[in-house]
Amino acid sequence: MAAEQLDVLTPREREILALIAEGESLPEIAQRLHRSLKTIESHRLSLGRKLNASNRVELARIAIAAGLVKIDSHSFEPPLAHDTSDWAETELAWLEQINDAVHPSVRGSFLQRFCNAASRLPGIDVAAICTPDPEQGDKIDPYNRFIMAIAERGEPGEGVRYYAKGTPCERIITDGECFASEGVRSAFPQDTILQQLKAESCIGVCLRNNSGDAVGGLGLIGRQPIQDINAYRRVLAFFAPRVATELEQLNRMQAMQREQEAMREQIRVYQRALAERGDEVPGISLLARLESRVDHLVGARFIRGLVDNFSAVYGLRFAGICIEHDRDGEPGFYSITMSEWAHQVDTITYARCGTPCETVWAEGQVCVTANVAAVYPEDKSLTELGLDSYIGVRLDTASGERVGVMWVIDEKPIEDPEPIRLALERYRTRLAAEVEQHIRLNRALSVNEHREPDLNGAASGRQP
Repeated sequence: MAAEQLDVLTPREREILALIAEGESLPEIAQRLHRSLKTIESHRLSLGRKLNASNRVELARIAIAAGLVKIDSHSFEPPLAHDTSDWAETELAWLEQINDAVHPSVRGSFLQRFCNAASRLPGIDVAAICTPDPEQGDKIDPYNRFIMAIAERGEPGEGVRYYAKGTPCERIITDGECFASEGVRSAFPQDTILQQLKAESCIGVCLRNNSGDAVGGLGLIGRQPIQDINAYRRVLAFFAPRVATELEQLNRMQAMQREQEAMREQIRVYQRALAERGDEVPGISLLARLESRVDHLVGARFIRGLVDNFSAVYGLRFAGICIEHDRDGEPGFYSITMSEWAHQVDTITYARCGTPCETVWAEGQVCVTANVAAVYPEDKSLTELGLDSYIGVRLDTASGERVGVMWVIDEKPIEDPEPIRLALERYRTRLAAEVEQHIRLNRALSVNEHREPDLNGAASGRQP
């Protein structure tokens, strides 16, 4: 692409394109330019449309080919020995090789595919991704590590636990990176893994989430010295934000699964105790039916499944989950999934002001068992659809961040709201974590491709 073809871009878009080509993530670009993440995401989508590029690798290629960015202009040391005339083409080929291998996988599949592809790079024999050991108990030692994904020359390996003291991983933990173009076994004689692999070179970086917290490490190992180590540094810098996001989501999902199993066991104990006493708590049988349908699901399937089955099990017309979303420049909500009579319907955006969701967002919950339209007269859709009752709870993460609202609406009064409230409380914590994952993952994927922030791919419809 000739440089003149970038004339369709605004100065801000050219600036963002250059930063994308330099390996900056969208949150990092937002922070650097002092703009909101939503603004940067909008520019990113505009770049994709104007340049006909579907992912950040294509955008990087366009920027470099047009001379907007030189791939050897990064703030790294010059390579020890390499023909710089083919630098850009070589590194872009590596980026495309890895990008093609990982698309469109997520979480554990993404991490393993990334390692498979990275371990096939010239001069690399092993690629690995590690995280603090998730099963080390309450006394967390950051040097207790677990390899979440590993591959040797494209072949997946088994995850292992190890202690990072005296290894390159210790340097990653303390300094944020570790680079050795040769002699890595001599530099880390206590590292038995390096000795077994007969490693000679190592390239490793710290993986950080959007908040800047370390969530793991990413490393490449070679059995021969590496002269142009900076090329690998740039490739790792390019993919590190996405790898960090997928690793964090996998860790969260696994933690939720452990918590979910513990909660299921508590409910089983509770049910047995009730049966022995001959007591019955309203809603337990309905909750058990709901659990049997959704507890085995994860991610987007769990979010959709919970909404559909909530509507079915409790006989409600509407159930849905919404997140914050500007509507015509005003604060609003976006339903990432919505069910009518247990069937998925079009996702929608709607204004926040005067709606029950606004109260839930501010106060944490709302329970109006009858005549909800009179309580919220500004919400005309309640009257238009003949809706009479509303129950909603706010979804708060473990850190207290508000991420969404789950609500149910019916066209008749709800005589006994306790079974519904019991079920909403049962899934409130897990659902908040799943919705938070959904939001983070969509932001990460928007770096690679244009994706709408919904679970169904449906068009906007009418507000219930």
